[in-house]
Amino acid sequence: MVNVLNLPIKDIFKKKSPSTLKKLHDEGLHTLKDLLWILPLQQTPIPEESAFPKNPSPELFLGRGTILKVTARPNFYAKGKGRAMLYNCIALVKDIHSDGILEIKWFNIYLNFKDKISQLKEIIFLGEPQDYQGKIQFTNPQLGPFIDKVIVRYPQINGLPSYRFKEIIEKIPSSYWDQMHSDADVYYPGISLKEALKTLHGINIPKPEHTEMARRRLAFEEFIQEQLMLLARKAHNSGKTAPIIKSSPELLEQFCRQLPYSLTSDQAKAINDIMQDLSVGHPMMRLIQGDVGCGKTTVAFASAFAMATSNFQTAMMAPTESLALQHFLKFKEQLAHVPCDILLGSTPSKEKKTILSRLANGSTLVVFGTHSLIQESVSFANLGLVIVDEQHKFGVEQRVRLSSKGEVHSLIMTATPIPRSLRLTQFGDLDLSLIRSFPSAKKSITTKVVGEDNFVTFLNFLNSKIKNGEQAFVVSPAITESASMDLLHIEKIYSRFLKIFPHLRLAYLHGQMKPAEKESIFLQFKDHKIDILIATSVIEVGIDVPNANIMTIFNPERFGLSSLHQLRGRVGRGSMPGYCFLIVDQALSENAAKRISIIEKTVDGFLIAEEDLKMRGEGNLFGEDQSGEILTRKVADIIRDQDLLDLAVSKAQEMWKTFAASGKKFSTMYQNPLVELTI
Repeated sequence: MVNVLNLPIKDIFKKKSPSTLKKLHDEGLHTLKDLLWILPLQQTPIPEESAFPKNPSPELFLGRGTILKVTARPNFYAKGKGRAMLYNCIALVKDIHSDGILEIKWFNIYLNFKDKISQLKEIIFLGEPQDYQGKIQFTNPQLGPFIDKVIVRYPQINGLPSYRFKEIIEKIPSSYWDQMHSDADVYYPGISLKEALKTLHGINIPKPEHTEMARRRLAFEEFIQEQLMLLARKAHNSGKTAPIIKSSPELLEQFCRQLPYSLTSDQAKAINDIMQDLSVGHPMMRLIQGDVGCGKTTVAFASAFAMATSNFQTAMMAPTESLALQHFLKFKEQLAHVPCDILLGSTPSKEKKTILSRLANGSTLVVFGTHSLIQESVSFANLGLVIVDEQHKFGVEQRVRLSSKGEVHSLIMTATPIPRSLRLTQFGDLDLSLIRSFPSAKKSITTKVVGEDNFVTFLNFLNSKIKNGEQAFVVSPAITESASMDLLHIEKIYSRFLKIFPHLRLAYLHGQMKPAEKESIFLQFKDHKIDILIATSVIEVGIDVPNANIMTIFNPERFGLSSLHQLRGRVGRGSMPGYCFLIVDQALSENAAKRISIIEKTVDGFLIAEEDLKMRGEGNLFGEDQSGEILTRKVADIIRDQDLLDLAVSKAQEMWKTFAASGKKFSTMYQNPLVELTI
């Protein structure tokens, strides 16, 4: 049985004009459910009819009176359609409940409106009483009779006025309302989805507490849809096959012997989880989440090593060429006997052809790259594992295209700590390995705000550290001067630092440089041929130079919490403690001051992520649109409705088991959750 909520709008409103239906369609409103999920901006109860007021008030008043006189005067300053004359109309009205008399005024109306009013003996009106020269009057009130008990005001939809959208909602046949239901109704106490929708659209007479109860019911519906679709993804994935990789304690020991350090307990557990996933014959879908510098890359290398020992290939995709190069160099250093290559957009054609040949014949077992790995020309002999580093920098489609190059396992990594509520929604179909502990080599980082009063002290400290053989990053949000923003850009900082530190080796790096030039500068910095690297946030992701212990960020107010934390994580990765200096040279907004205060007080990435979520909201947490994600929630808010999310997680499991056991299909919006299956 098809739920009416799934019916196309065009089949329900067959007499609606094509232009109206097109406006709804272009706004993404295709089904009755889409339509009903557009909630009113405001609901105002219509008051009881009463005697004319004697004082002005912002409250709505419902009055009734007999019309004594109607006059209209031309408004020479306004024109209607076709430059038709508009009028200002005044009706003198006597209250039927008392002896009161007042004026009702309408501005910029056509003359036929005055004629219609003149033909009425009695008028029912709704508006706010106003004071005009010591008398009460009403301006442009709504005219009755009023059948509804509330006034509902909708947002304008793609040029469709509020009142037109209200008319569409009002014309939904009562039989459709009667048939509305949700499979989740039995899992949510207090109010059904149908009653919640009726309440929110003013069909039921709502009380304030009922309105919030109804909103929460819709929020629960969104959460449970999302959870069921995540469960569907998992179920679909479990039906696929992937290479079976048998590991052993000896294999892990062999890997660890090639490391210059010992694994942390969290790293060891994550590797064991992965080895278990690889052994069952179904595609692994695992998220490795850990703060900056916790050792996620080592876990990824262990996974690639296990695949290589079974003669399966691994593709590791990074968001930037510099990070891909860094992974490649580190892998070659630690696992020199495993054949590996790096494939970048900047790779010369002749070399690229050779690499593609090695991937196709299976002689290369591990390849590192960026978007270049998802090109159609890239084929693998025996791809078994896809590793995506800093997954939020890629769209869903890009990740899927790489995974589609074979029946593969998927390992997703992120150094952006994901709040629990987001893990349950955007990443709920992935198994989670959480790395909280840090390698013993990881040193503390001190964060300080620097202003004009202590800028010279900062420069002296920086100079002393460089003299001591250490290196530093300097970051600016801008490459060149901007007319619209007062920022210390890279060119200006570079010029200023050359004068301050003429004895030091300086270079700059930004995203607009040629790939070969960027690679050269990065390698020079890594080899300590550069003392201070001045850059944009292009160095935010994954750059690992253990000798660089000072991070200086100009105009930190231009960066989000997550970016500031990522930039700070570039230092303190060696044997020396790290320092992060935030250079503030102007007054800060309240939000910017709060962000900088949080960064200064804590280095806990998980706490920072929670604060970032509160300040920026879910949609902007990663700074870009994640197209292709499961569901766009219109009502539910993962911060405000955390309790509903928790309830939906548990109830979705119950629903899934119940329907799976009975062999029934979901009868509401869940009936086809496998529309787009992505990692």
